[in-house]
Amino acid sequence: MDTQIETEIALAIGFRAKLTYELKIANGCTRAAMPKRIFAFTVGLLALVAGIIGLAYATEGISDFTNPAVSLRVSVLGEFLLCSMAFVAFGIGVRFLKFARYGRTDQSRSWARPVLLGIGFFFPGFLFSLPLTILWARHAWPGDGQSDFAAMEISVYAGIAAALICWLLLWKKSRTRRIP
Repeated sequence: MDTQIETEIALAIGFRAKLTYELKIANGCTRAAMPKRIFAFTVGLLALVAGIIGLAYATEGISDFTNPAVSLRVSVLGEFLLCSMAFVAFGIGVRFLKFARYGRTDQSRSWARPVLLGIGFFFPGFLFSLPLTILWARHAWPGDGQSDFAAMEISVYAGIAAALICWLLLWKKSRTRRIP
């Protein structure tokens, strides 16, 4: 009977030592968190590269303001969208790199999170509405090659609406959490 108790105690001590070891790997980082940090580092670097590429295209688009063939509304809208997506990519990249560096997220209730995620929601709103608007435009104007441009413009507005709705919902959610 005593040997069975001693065996259970030894197993319990060994299990506790193993658990303590697993919790303190890599300066307090658990084994489960390391793949998350590696993934966050990779996504953060990709987001920073995407931001740089977006900013490069945005600076090329400045020449559209002097082009008489491009309307001012399209130029302003294009520059706003490219710059906002580039800055969102930078913001998301920085957040992922911070998580990769420190291993924890900053749960601040700032205005930046709803704004960045709202602007970042433009692209999915645009992409998911584009096939539907192209089908609608080809049905409304059969045989017209310019109908795709109308569909893209409608999808841009749908993306802007999706971004505004996402921003408003996240902003409202962050404000309700502050109430004690």
